[in-house]
Amino acid sequence: MEHEKITIVEGPTPSFEFALNSWTLGMTEGPHLPHTVRTTLRTLNGQTLLDRCQSAWHTNRDTFLEYRDKDGFSREAIIVAARTEMLDDGEVIHLWLRLDELPEDEFDDDDLIDLD
Repeated sequence: MEHEKITIVEGPTPSFEFALNSWTLGMTEGPHLPHTVRTTLRTLNGQTLLDRCQSAWHTNRDTFLEYRDKDGFSREAIIVAARTEMLDDGEVIHLWLRLDELPEDEFDDDDLIDLD
């Protein structure tokens, strides 16, 4: 089965913030602890993007966000949850992502959780 992909075609590199909710930790459990982050993106078709995610998940397919990092390289991150929201200045989609590696300049040591 082929996975679904949402691609950012224009705009800045997405910014990420740690998602430390108990429900996000439960969705990303496995043999290693990935980094669960959230990003918020402006969109003109948030419901369509959300429908694509949900359709893939209902058929047990992964959904990925494809984006360019700050160096211009193409990256992918698995989407574990999504939600749309209408703000005063337009629609946004909130994506919760699983990253195997954190972007080097995105977080500092104060953001990390000590699991020891």
